[in-house]
Amino acid sequence: MNEADRIAGALAQIDGIASVTRGWPKQTAQLPCAAIRLEEQGAADTRDNAAYLTRSIYGVRIFASTLSACDALKTPVIAAMAALGYTLERAAEADGETAQLILTFQKLD
Repeated sequence: MNEADRIAGALAQIDGIASVTRGWPKQTAQLPCAAIRLEEQGAADTRDNAAYLTRSIYGVRIFASTLSACDALKTPVIAAMAALGYTLERAAEADGETAQLILTFQKLD
């Protein structure tokens, strides 16, 4: 199983998340919805001209009807990602047609 599928499976288990997608959710997606995206992956450290340590950065975007609904999912999403070895790097909010909580996580392997 690839890493994005592992993350999607972990987030799908969170009470309150109606759907998880690896792309931008469709307009008909049930809210709250989580969207996962690999933002960056590369060598964080090299030894003997080979990658010794890999850094993966994933973005998790929570879509909901209100920012309060996004906030209610922040702690369980952070916990689910921590269980997979990720640490929260950044958090941001956007409010438009739907409220969005944008979380960025990093993992070193």
